[in-house]
Amino acid sequence: MIKMGIVGTGATMSIAHYHAEGYKKAPRCQVAAVYDINREAAEKWAAEHGLSARICGSYEELLDCCDGVDLCTPNFLHASQGLAAIRAGKHLLVEKPMAITGEECETLAAAAQKSSACAMVGMVYRYAAPVLLARRMVREEIGPVYTFTAWAGGKRLANPGVPLEWRMLRGRSGSGALGDFGSHLLDLADYVAGQRYHQVTCRLGNFIPERTRRPPPAGGKRRRCRPLCLRSGGTGELHRQPGGAGRHYAAAGRGGGNAPGKPSGARAGDLLGEKAGWRIHRTC
Repeated sequence: MIKMGIVGTGATMSIAHYHAEGYKKAPRCQVAAVYDINREAAEKWAAEHGLSARICGSYEELLDCCDGVDLCTPNFLHASQGLAAIRAGKHLLVEKPMAITGEECETLAAAAQKSSACAMVGMVYRYAAPVLLARRMVREEIGPVYTFTAWAGGKRLANPGVPLEWRMLRGRSGSGALGDFGSHLLDLADYVAGQRYHQVTCRLGNFIPERTRRPPPAGGKRRRCRPLCLRSGGTGELHRQPGGAGRHYAAAGRGGGNAPGKPSGARAGDLLGEKAGWRIHRTC
């Protein structure tokens, strides 16, 4: 039985909630420890989730009583807490983004390579049924990808009435919407399209420059657009903006590689799949 420790129970949106529900369904592990800077909130959260976990008074205490660490903390803490977990010989699951700078990510990755424990970033969209369908279609029907477009939307932070929180502060969130949500789309560029990008440009827009709490944020939630250049010579474009509807992934390629026994029949623009807010379109 793997003993997991959850760090960060969430003051607004609790991603730890979904992690805890997943652990309760996994027969090989249990949530043995929970730590949050607000101990009272951690105790309440554990009780609400029916966990008999130890409520720790410090991160160091949690490291002493678990086999694996699940970081559900703000982005700026991922590097230091993740590195401490790896050095302590613990398995590590860290919420995306891995960290807030490239240097921090490289440091974490290098430490994980030297460790005998498992370490991964929570790119959970890889396991969504529509994404698996798109990945299979690229490999069996579309062929080499020349262009692709992906975008996702979130509505809560598009509301100007939502008070200031760490996600809106550059020093704590890093790249904001791009790292918080757009990291999934960047990951899918590789996972679904099967291409690594080598050149990236970015356009930023600030829709909500101020919130109701002070000090004012470094920037409101932003619309992010990232044109990409694939090593194969193809191109892609990722969009992340607050208030957008659903998640979309579209890819165009050679299109001549239909799987044996599978007639194509699909035309450009056809909706090929839809599930859990995702839509997959053919573009060629």
